[in-house]
Amino acid sequence: MLDQDDETFATGGRPNGPFGVQAGRRVPDLAQRLCDFIRYERSHGRQVILAVPEGVDSEAMVRSAWEITEDKRAVRADDPPVVVHSTSQEAWLVIQRDGMLKSTARLRAEGHLSAFSSVETSAVAHYQQNEPEEYADYIMFGHLGNPVVECITVSKQCGDFSLDPDARYTPGVRLYFDLHAVVRDGIGVRDGLHLVKVRNHLPLTPYLLARIIHEESKGTLPWRRKIQS
Repeated sequence: MLDQDDETFATGGRPNGPFGVQAGRRVPDLAQRLCDFIRYERSHGRQVILAVPEGVDSEAMVRSAWEITEDKRAVRADDPPVVVHSTSQEAWLVIQRDGMLKSTARLRAEGHLSAFSSVETSAVAHYQQNEPEEYADYIMFGHLGNPVVECITVSKQCGDFSLDPDARYTPGVRLYFDLHAVVRDGIGVRDGLHLVKVRNHLPLTPYLLARIIHEESKGTLPWRRKIQS
């Protein structure tokens, strides 16, 4: 934990070094996220080293949320009903054909990733190489309205990290999923970093609520939007 009274939250790793998390004191639900992180890391045989500012009782923080975060099927008060996953037009064709989202690891194993990923050597890919290996086994989701979801798409297109919400890019397909159903069905995994992630694959039925598809327009506007449920 950083000795900062803000909502700073950053993750990252170094080659051959530990993967770490830095969090400010005001990160929402910090105690719950810490418990989720510890459980997840332990489930993968990793030891968590926790460093906190002077005066912070880390043991008390963990105890305060340990029991209430134990049930993986429990929908929490702060869980939004809808989460978002953005992808490319090319990837969406594969998703429609298969009737499911698939993790990066599964796509690679099936030989699909190269068909719609042009950034195997991008800054995003280099960052992912320093994540724990099993992260590629999961599908991640974002909060509704959070520009970071689209920033990932921007970063993949430009080959470098971009957190500029006003960056110009080619929109793809935005998918909206029922988070509460994912959690209640026991397929949502909490790692303390992501809201919830799903291992290996997520069927579109019954979890997909709606999709927004951006297509080239012949009119004066460069894009038109189709919202389909």
